[in-house]
Amino acid sequence: MGGKDGIQQYYTYLGDLIREESWRGYNPDAPYDTIAVYGEGNNEIIDYKIEKAEQYSVRHGDWKYFDAGTGRLVKVETYERGHLQTPGAPKTVAAPAEKKKEIEKTPEMLDWEKKNKGKKKVLRDGRTYSGG
Repeated sequence: MGGKDGIQQYYTYLGDLIREESWRGYNPDAPYDTIAVYGEGNNEIIDYKIEKAEQYSVRHGDWKYFDAGTGRLVKVETYERGHLQTPGAPKTVAAPAEKKKEIEKTPEMLDWEKKNKGKKKVLRDGRTYSGG
């Protein structure tokens, strides 16, 4: 009917999924749409609401964002007929905490740190000392 309806996926040029969108297209022949109103805290329908249907596509359902390199789900936004349903910020999937790799220091490194402790603008330039 000229608009988006269903799932639309976006990929990088390497073929990695980066975003998955969910759309709802309205029927141009139906001027009104019936919406179920659910009770608070349950899935019971308590009423129906008749709403004027706009003749275009709107965000509807889950929009998923992925990390292109790993394919891991990063964020999910849920829409109901174009309106973001999660109050405030969208749901974010927490990434596992990465441990900082601890480097074992050599005696030379410890000596350099000891000599330059408290000095400002000390730069490690990669040169080695051959003694003398």
